[in-house]
Amino acid sequence: MVAGETGIAEIDLHEVRVPKNHIIGRLNEGFEYIVTGALDQGRYSIAWAGLAIAQEALDAMVTYSRKRKQFDQKLSHFQLIRGMIGDAVTKVHAARALCLRAAELREAKDPQAAMETTIAKYFTSKVAVEVASDALQVHGANGISNQYPVARLYKEAKILEIIEGSSQMQQEMISHYGLKAYYKRGGSV
Repeated sequence: MVAGETGIAEIDLHEVRVPKNHIIGRLNEGFEYIVTGALDQGRYSIAWAGLAIAQEALDAMVTYSRKRKQFDQKLSHFQLIRGMIGDAVTKVHAARALCLRAAELREAKDPQAAMETTIAKYFTSKVAVEVASDALQVHGANGISNQYPVARLYKEAKILEIIEGSSQMQQEMISHYGLKAYYKRGGSV
């Protein structure tokens, strides 16, 4: 490979015969197999990664606010800082509950597991960005310093909204689910 190349290649297969005993999944449903298998597993991992980043950002925010003084008071004494901490705690707890629910359904091989995983991935990736952003805000100019982890956490969190299906794609999938699952026939308009 030449320096600067990505190592990504396109492969065209024409008139390839695969013996029946070598077929993975169902015939002509390879994409669906990949989506429900590999992508689902990836989304599950991303959901937990989002929770981990949000938790680390929360820990950093709390620790910094309890140690750093401004105007002769610790940052944790300021109401707006406490508000951000309160929101972050709530978001992290909700994200953890979604991850645990997805884990429970996956363990039980429940048909709803894939959708719960999608919801967890969507929510935790957004929460990771929000909590990391607030942690960066609490750190002020120190937040962009290599001495503190929050700038790195923000970058790591942002990528979670993109990989294994962007947040917009997750939102679309969740909305399709919601339009079916929560439709009440005969309801008023």
